[in-house]
Amino acid sequence: MYYCIEKLLTTLLNLIFPIQCLNCGKEDLWLCKKCLSSIQLNEQKTCPICNTIGYNNGSVCPICQKTFCLDKVFIAAPYENELIQKLIKTFKYNFVKDLAKPIAEIMINYLKKMFLINKLSYYPINVISSPLSKKRLHWRGFNQSELLAQEVVLKLNLNYQPNLIIKKKNTKEQAELNRKDRLNNIKNAFILYKKNQPEISGQSFLLIDDVITTGATLGEMAKVLKSNGAKEVWALVVAKN
Repeated sequence: MYYCIEKLLTTLLNLIFPIQCLNCGKEDLWLCKKCLSSIQLNEQKTCPICNTIGYNNGSVCPICQKTFCLDKVFIAAPYENELIQKLIKTFKYNFVKDLAKPIAEIMINYLKKMFLINKLSYYPINVISSPLSKKRLHWRGFNQSELLAQEVVLKLNLNYQPNLIIKKKNTKEQAELNRKDRLNNIKNAFILYKKNQPEISGQSFLLIDDVITTGATLGEMAKVLKSNGAKEVWALVVAKN
């Protein structure tokens, strides 16, 4: 029954939003290889949270590390790029699940550019996707961060830890709030899922989400991990809004 409803919704969406490259209009795919390769990737030379100059390769400055418990944040592409904005908004708000693959490809291309692929495998690092509340998950029908994480771990053969962290309360949509309200809105929203708790102490983690703004969401997840003994917590996002 669920499969039939999902198939019907997909058919209707295809009629309303025909499948074509969101940049050049080429038919039958959401982002063609030529347009994918044309996306300029970031060269991070500032703190990814506060933009203080002098912190390269995703390193978070000491003040932001203390506040958000994140050691590194990798931001794949500039949000100022209109195509990046279009990809993210179509993915999240037009419910186009198929965009997970090309968007994840952008993230992977960034990791390759920054020579981080071997480093991620060397640690080894555990991948966690940013969880949604049940209410938000039911509304959207999928967790966009989870789909991106699945693509990244599949391509890079990393260790995925789904549901290690869960969202224990419904929060307002972060995009609707200012910086102060974002921090208060997401505070203490995450907990470890006790039924699925591997060894955390001494381990390194990579959090995956679509967009970072203030760092509040990823920071709260990092706090949960660090308070349970995690060694390092990194994050990988498509863009910073």
